[in-house]
Amino acid sequence: VLQRRAADYAMIDPTWVGGISETRRAAELAQAFNVPALMHDCTGPLTLFAGLHISASCTNVTYQETVRAHLKTLYPHLIDDTVTVRNGHLPLPARPGLGVRLLPELFSPDHPGYRITRL
Repeated sequence: VLQRRAADYAMIDPTWVGGISETRRAAELAQAFNVPALMHDCTGPLTLFAGLHISASCTNVTYQETVRAHLKTLYPHLIDDTVTVRNGHLPLPARPGLGVRLLPELFSPDHPGYRITRL
């Protein structure tokens, strides 16, 4: 696709492509073909923050997709920080790692979303 110049941009989801390292490789590959990369996010706040960090480290990442409704309605129930869009930008968190953590109560056996899967 890139070699044939068949894409105007590369939309990359850190969760779907295999993590932060693979996402960065995909963005760098797109950059080698002068194709802008966009970070996709419809899978949760950790994917959003992974995309933000990749966006900050790859010069050809032009946009970070997110679902605005999730920022105010869903993500506050999942992570320990608020996501605030400022002038169309999402600032990088100052804390280590992705900069946010999943709420500890999500891992409580009493939480309705708690589930253990075994093979």
